[in-house]
Amino acid sequence: MGVTNATLLSGATISVSGGTSKSFQADGYAVPNGIHIVDVSEADYRIRKSITLRNRNPVLVNGKYSKHKRWMTTVFPQIEADGSISFNVIRSEVEFTTTMPSADLTDMLKMHSQLFVDADFTSFLTVGSLV
Repeated sequence: MGVTNATLLSGATISVSGGTSKSFQADGYAVPNGIHIVDVSEADYRIRKSITLRNRNPVLVNGKYSKHKRWMTTVFPQIEADGSISFNVIRSEVEFTTTMPSADLTDMLKMHSQLFVDADFTSFLTVGSLV
């Protein structure tokens, strides 16, 4: 179909199968309110995949709580033909209120995760198609 007629599942079961398990560990890089982890199976430091996770908890401001906020960034370095290194990036950001039921949050996260694997969104992610 495509993004203009996309369908997503509500209450879906999300599962990943196949592939090779990669081990990520903290590398000591300082991230305010977060952590930086790297693929320790990659020996070449220049092209080591990394994930940065950050958290901002709600704070009370003028009698009202701000939203929870979570950031996730995955970086896939690549050595180009000229020897330079490019950094391919995926960023995700989640914001939700302190009153959002956890079941609704779970459904929101599962629905959004489908955007990366659902066939309706493949052309958008690979070539930018909005049709």
